[in-house]
Amino acid sequence: MNTQFRKPRRKEWWLVVFVLFGSRCAPQAEAAEAHRVVLAMGTRLEVAVTAQNADDAWLATETAIQAVDEVEGRLSNWLEDSDVSRINRAEVGRWIQVSRETVEDLVSAATWRRETQRAFDPAVGLLIRSWLSGERGRLPEAADIEEWLIAGNAENLQIEADRVRRTHGLLSLDTGAFGKGVALREAAIGAVEAGAECITLNFGGQVMRAGRCGEIVVSIADPQERMSEILTFPMAVGSLATSGNSERGIMVGTENISHIIDPRTGLPSSFLGSVTVLAGDPVTADCLSTALFVMGPEAGRIWLQDHPTIDVEALWISAEGRVIWATPGFEG
Repeated sequence: MNTQFRKPRRKEWWLVVFVLFGSRCAPQAEAAEAHRVVLAMGTRLEVAVTAQNADDAWLATETAIQAVDEVEGRLSNWLEDSDVSRINRAEVGRWIQVSRETVEDLVSAATWRRETQRAFDPAVGLLIRSWLSGERGRLPEAADIEEWLIAGNAENLQIEADRVRRTHGLLSLDTGAFGKGVALREAAIGAVEAGAECITLNFGGQVMRAGRCGEIVVSIADPQERMSEILTFPMAVGSLATSGNSERGIMVGTENISHIIDPRTGLPSSFLGSVTVLAGDPVTADCLSTALFVMGPEAGRIWLQDHPTIDVEALWISAEGRVIWATPGFEG
C-alpha cells in the first residue's frame, strides 16, 4: 500500500512495536501490537493497536495520529490558520470558507447545544477566557457576562454547506468540549480501515476503543485527584469521557472554583464532582459529559430519562468520592 502522510506538528515521545509469531509447526499469519504516545491538542494521546502483522499495525497507528493532526488543524483554538480560528477573528457578517468536515462538526455541536438546552455550547470562548483570567485577579463583570451570553445565541452563528459566518462580534467558538471527541472518532475509523483489528486510544483521559476488541479494565479517577483511581469497570468498545475539576480548576484568591462554565448563566458550574459518560460515539460522550456536569446530578438524571433514545451510560460522583447516581450500565 502506497500511502503518504503529512509531517505531524507534534512531538512523538516513544514508539514500541511487538511482533508475535505463530507456531513453528503450523504456518499462521503473524500478529503484532504497536503502542505510540504523542502530544496533540495540548495533551497526551496514547495509541495502541493490534493487527495481523507489523506493517498493518504501524500503518494503523500512523493513520490514527494523522487523523488527529487533521482535526487539530481544522478545530484548534490555538492554531492561527485553523478553520475555527479564522471564524473567530473574521469581520462580522463575512462568510469564511471552511472544509466540509468542519461544517459537519459545527452542525453536530449545534445539535447537541439544542438538545441540551445550552448546557453544552461551543460559543462560550470569551466566557471561558474571561473566567480563566480570574486567576490573575480580573473576574468578569456581570454586564460583560450578560453581553457574552447574548452574543452566543444560536442565530449569531450561520452555517452553510462550505462556509460559516458570525453575526455578532463577541461570539467566539471554543472546541474544548467536543474537539477531542471528533479527533477520536476520525482516528478510530482511520485505524480500522488501515488494518487495525483493535485500536485503543487515550486522549487526555477520554478513552476510545474500536474494532474486534476484548474487554479491558478501565479506571475512573477521583474527582479531586486525577491520578488516583476511584472505580474500575470492564469495557470492550465505545468511548468513555469524564468531566470534572481534578485536572484543573480556577483559583480565585484561596477558593478553587469550577473551570467548566455554565453557558446558560455565564457562571462557573456549581457541581464540583465528576460525570463519566460511556457511549458508542466519542463526540456524544465528549459533549454529554460536559452537558450533564453542567446540569448536575438531579437535572441530568431527568434529562436522560426524557431522552430514552440516546444510548449512553452515565455516572455522577460527588466531590468527596461518593457515587451519587448511575445508569444501569454503571450500577454495581
